[in-house]
Amino acid sequence: MPLTQGDIGDAVGLSSVHVCRMLSSLRSDDVLSLRHGKLTVHDPDRLSVLAGLDADSFLGGYPLGGNGDRNGGHGGHRAFG
Repeated sequence: MPLTQGDIGDAVGLSSVHVCRMLSSLRSDDVLSLRHGKLTVHDPDRLSVLAGLDADSFLGGYPLGGNGDRNGGHGGHRAFG
């Protein structure tokens, strides 16, 4: 199921206008992207700092690969959607 800005807003209790502004800011800083309903976190460490979370608890430490790399072998990118 594709992820929309409205879905993100509903999940975190923000208006779609505010979500749009925040995503635009995070995109311009190369922290994440949202394309074709797929959210990709390019810099999870930076996002965790901005969110006030430690990187290991961010996303529950969810690994995307099984090779022992903290980022699941995806070069630091995590994709959802």
